[in-house]
Amino acid sequence: MRAVMLAVAVLCGTACGYVAPSVKFRSAEVRPMDDDRVMDDFENHRSNPVYGDVTVVENDENAGLDVVDGTLKRYRGQDIEIVGTFELLGAVHSPFYPSDYLALPRKIICWPQVPLAWLTLGIWLIVPTSYACWSKTPTDRDHWIAWVKQMVDSAGGNLGVVTFGPRKDSIDTAKGYIVRVVNPKAPMPPPVPPPPEPTSAQPPTPGG
Repeated sequence: MRAVMLAVAVLCGTACGYVAPSVKFRSAEVRPMDDDRVMDDFENHRSNPVYGDVTVVENDENAGLDVVDGTLKRYRGQDIEIVGTFELLGAVHSPFYPSDYLALPRKIICWPQVPLAWLTLGIWLIVPTSYACWSKTPTDRDHWIAWVKQMVDSAGGNLGVVTFGPRKDSIDTAKGYIVRVVNPKAPMPPPVPPPPEPTSAQPPTPGG
């Protein structure tokens, strides 16, 4: 019992009691199956984000975005395609559910306690081992930027245009657009050579 209590104390003293945000995604073209696939991919990677070459910009006057008739058209002079819109929402989880904790040790300690919380009609929540199983989404920028990048990667884009709320230094929501920059690293085509200048010389005549 002492070993269990020590483990709980160590966990409660760390930042392990964190869970990733929930997600909503809607593709630019209405494709519910594709939307579900994108959200499933995000949920599979949100505890340990894995993304490629992705850029995130905040939706303000410094983003370098051109908006025409209320629609995003260009990013820093490059053409873009809108993949879809997304929203990430912070959450607070109780020990009644097997939360997707960011730290594996907390999953090992807390998931077996879920049926105990239900079987005892919540009385289990007064047991000290359950204290470590309350969790929430962290509010720091580093976590949220990583989640937005994962969202963009899961949807097949390479640029996320995001608005964080309620404040930039304490975040519990992120929403915006996922876009694809068209050929972001494509080389400039070579200049077209000028046509040859006409010559005034006449071809020799036979026998001349």
